[in-house]
Amino acid sequence: MSRKQTSLYLFFTYVLTYVSWSIYAVYIHRVDSALNFSDHMGILMLLGLMGPTLGAYFAIAFTKKKGGFKSYHQQFRWNFGWRWLMVAIGLPVLLGGFGYAIGFVLEPELIRENEMRAFYTFIPALLSSIVFGGLEELGWRGLLLPNLLQRFGYYLSTLLVGVAWTLWHIPLFFIPDSGQYGNNFAIYAIELIGYSAILTWLYVRTRSVILAVLFHASFNAISYVGLYAPKTSNLSYTVFAILLLIIGLYLVSRLAARPESVQTEVEAGKTRA
Repeated sequence: MSRKQTSLYLFFTYVLTYVSWSIYAVYIHRVDSALNFSDHMGILMLLGLMGPTLGAYFAIAFTKKKGGFKSYHQQFRWNFGWRWLMVAIGLPVLLGGFGYAIGFVLEPELIRENEMRAFYTFIPALLSSIVFGGLEELGWRGLLLPNLLQRFGYYLSTLLVGVAWTLWHIPLFFIPDSGQYGNNFAIYAIELIGYSAILTWLYVRTRSVILAVLFHASFNAISYVGLYAPKTSNLSYTVFAILLLIIGLYLVSRLAARPESVQTEVEAGKTRA
C-alpha cells in the first residue's frame, strides 16, 4: 500500500469537501434558506461532492507509482456482464424494499405519513445520482479500498473505508434539506459501514468502479423515491441499518472464505495506482 498516496487522498478529499460545505452551511443558515444547487453559492455544494473524485486524481498526480493513471483507469472498463449490472442497480432497490417493509411492520403510521413517489422517478433520480453521489466511488472504492486491501484484510479495509466515508459526510448534517440533515449520526454510521461492506464485496468480485458508482447512485435514487426505512424514526432506521451491516458482513465473509480471491486482490493491487 502506498501510504503517501492514501494520506494525500484523504487530505485532499477532506479539505476540498469540508471547506466547501462548511462555507455553504454558514451561508445557508445566515440567509435562512434551504439547499439549492442552482443558487450562486451552489457551486460550493458541487465542489464538495467532487472531493473524493478530485482527491483521487490529485493523489495519483502527486505520487509516482507504477501504473499511474493508466492502471487506475483500467477499473473503469465495461468488463462485466449483465448479471452484475442488475446486481449493482437492483440490490439497492431490494434493500430499500426491505427497509420499507421494516417501517411498515414496526411503525406503519410513519409509512403512511411519508408518501412514496411514483416509481418511474427512480430512473431520472438514478441518472442524476450518478453525478450527485455516485462519482464519489472513483475515490472510495477506486483508490482508497484497493490501497488498503494491499495491507489489511477485507474486514478492516471495509471498516476503515466505511468510517472515512461516514466522517466525510459530517458537514451535510448541518445543511438543511440534505439527505443527512436531522438524521441520527450513530445509526447513519452503521448504515454506511453496512453499505461499505456490500461495496467491498461488489468491487472485489468485479474489479469495477463503474458498478460501484451505479450501486451508490441506485441507493441514493431509491431513497429519493421513498422506498426506504423511515429515517425520522430511530427504531425502524436502526433495525434497517443493522440489517445492512449483517448482509454486508455476510458478503465479506464469503470473500474471506475464498483464499484464491485474496491472492488475486493482492496481486492486482500491486499494479494499481
